[in-house]
Amino acid sequence: MRSSFSHLGLIILLLFGAFWLASSALDQQSFWGDEGWSMWAVGGRNPLETLRRVGDDVHPPLYFVLLDGWIALAGESVYAVRMLSLLFGLIGLAATFALARRLFDRQTGLIALGLSGTTSFWVYYTREARMYTLLLALGVLATWAYLRWLEDSSRRRTLIYALLLALLPYTHYHGALMIATHGLHLLLTHPRRWRQWCAPATLAALLYAPWIPLGLRQIQEHPDGPFAIPIPTSRQTITGLIGHLIGGHWGLLPLPFAAVAIGWRIRRQTRVFVLLVIWLILTPGIVFWVNAEIMPFYQRRYVIAILPAMILVQAYGLRWIPWRWAAVALLGVVMVGQVRSYDSLWPPKPSWKPALARMVAARDPAEPIFTLIIPNSVEAYYDRQLGIRQGTVFDLNDHSLDPAALVKSVEDAPAVWVAMPANLYATWNVIALLDAGGSATYRDSAANFVLYRFEPGDTDDLFFQFGDLIAYRGAVGEQFVAHAGDTLCMELPLMAVAALPPEGRYSAGLHLVGDSNQVISQWDGGVGVYAAGENFILQPCLTIPDSTPGWDYHLVLVIYDWMTGDRLGLLDMANPAAPVGWLDTLVIGVVKVR
Repeated sequence: MRSSFSHLGLIILLLFGAFWLASSALDQQSFWGDEGWSMWAVGGRNPLETLRRVGDDVHPPLYFVLLDGWIALAGESVYAVRMLSLLFGLIGLAATFALARRLFDRQTGLIALGLSGTTSFWVYYTREARMYTLLLALGVLATWAYLRWLEDSSRRRTLIYALLLALLPYTHYHGALMIATHGLHLLLTHPRRWRQWCAPATLAALLYAPWIPLGLRQIQEHPDGPFAIPIPTSRQTITGLIGHLIGGHWGLLPLPFAAVAIGWRIRRQTRVFVLLVIWLILTPGIVFWVNAEIMPFYQRRYVIAILPAMILVQAYGLRWIPWRWAAVALLGVVMVGQVRSYDSLWPPKPSWKPALARMVAARDPAEPIFTLIIPNSVEAYYDRQLGIRQGTVFDLNDHSLDPAALVKSVEDAPAVWVAMPANLYATWNVIALLDAGGSATYRDSAANFVLYRFEPGDTDDLFFQFGDLIAYRGAVGEQFVAHAGDTLCMELPLMAVAALPPEGRYSAGLHLVGDSNQVISQWDGGVGVYAAGENFILQPCLTIPDSTPGWDYHLVLVIYDWMTGDRLGLLDMANPAAPVGWLDTLVIGVVKVR
């Protein structure tokens, strides 16, 4: 009895420690883009509206429906919203302990609980208002229910198991791979029960059936998958995933192999380790293959459901270290090391709130501001929280407004502000017009959102630079008139900020693009090799196709590494101590094709 109470106390202590670790910095960093979308998805404060908004995107609805109800109770502060992810994460930890105890023993469960609650993979996603900790928790719970169903396939256990299976793809489409994991394990270890397994699998499919038409519509409307830039399948990608799974401690990598070796020595553990190996390999294996051969879409967070499998084999390896004091000491070192590795493995989220709060504090609401805030963006969330659009506002979401006429109407104002996304041509048009008539006296940015104040004074004081290598010495906002079939030639004045590599690995791309970023004409050529501080000029020519319809097109310049295809980031370096990020594309001006 005393042993049971001590174990219960240790479980509570480990769960509380994990809660403290994750919650201590829950709102330290701002929401980022995906979290801003989450807040928009539930912004209608109506489950049906939430379902409609989610149905128009690429994800299934369960997390967002739960978030909708949670916000109604807890509010929409960053801390309150992320707390839901933390609660799902704690459920996942408790389920991991229960699963480890069922597969192995209580000691292995306690070790798994300690490892899970300190691994940076778990901590990071408990601090994000997305569905990933829910996916992890359901993956463990479904596997626990699967093992209970194998012991006794009663009606009650079948219903519970089927419900958990259905909830997996309702949370994230990758959750279906957990169902495949169970099916393959059953086929390899209990082939005679395959037909019996069809009962919970079929029931799960029936429970999921109402979403299938909407899921198919999502595929049709978003054939390229999620909007996030996919990570290519490569050795670096695979080792990166492994590194995050083991918390960056490569010394832990032998533990899973040791655990498997121990398990196979003990005959009764063979089926257990077949399950864990399939769990670890099947999901990333399929994801990496599809990512490489069919459609690029991979993000590390999509495979978070395999984290418990890695934790379980690591815990079992630690459990069977013959010297107890050595096992406890190593566990302590690993837990501390996992906590300390967080910052090196997970880069900080963009500082949206500090940047926008500084701008709101510096602006007098009587000073006009040009904005373009997309409703499903993170800046829309902070607009509601901080009040970006106060006072005199020109909202360029209204496409009937003429930016040139609006700029002219405020030319006598003592100050004019801009708060707009850097990747929109409307932003470049407004910035160029204001820069031509005044001086930028305030500059800041958060991710892709730029914040400027212009006052009467010196003009043309924007200084754009690609990375730390190449500065652009020309103007922005240039106007050209051309006809279909014309060849447009120009000079691009540049300067090498640092010595360019002797192998000439950097190239420039000048593209004529439409409003939807469709390329009308392009020129790409090597930048060359120059010493630091040396000025040089590129002289590209673009031929406008005869079939080009009359319209206003944009000239954009990028600098990229031709060996990797990676673009150099674009910065406004007027204040070198506080550069302003402008993503990676410089919009030189407009070509009016007549």
